[in-house]
Amino acid sequence: MPEPRDPEELRRAFAETVAEILGIEPSEVRPERTWDELHADSLALTEISLILDDAFGIRLPDVAPEDMKTVGDALVLVEKAVAERSATSGSTSG
Repeated sequence: MPEPRDPEELRRAFAETVAEILGIEPSEVRPERTWDELHADSLALTEISLILDDAFGIRLPDVAPEDMKTVGDALVLVEKAVAERSATSGSTSG
C-alpha cells in the first residue's frame, strides 16, 4: 500500500483495509461505530492490527480491548503511529 499523503487518505486507506477484513463496505467503517456493531471479534481485531501494521509500515501498541471499543479509537492509534514513523524517518540525527 502506498504511503498515505494526508489525513483523509490515511482514513480512507484505514477504512478500506478494515472493510476488506470484515467483509463490509468501507462506508460502514466510521469512527463512532463500535467493533461489536461491525461484528469484529478479538480474532478479527488481531488480524486488523497485524494487517494495518504491515500496510502502513508501523507497529501498533498493544492495547487492552476495553481501551479500543470504537473504530475511532483504532484510527487514532494508527494516525499516531504513522505520525511517529514519519517524524522518525524524517529526522536526521547523527
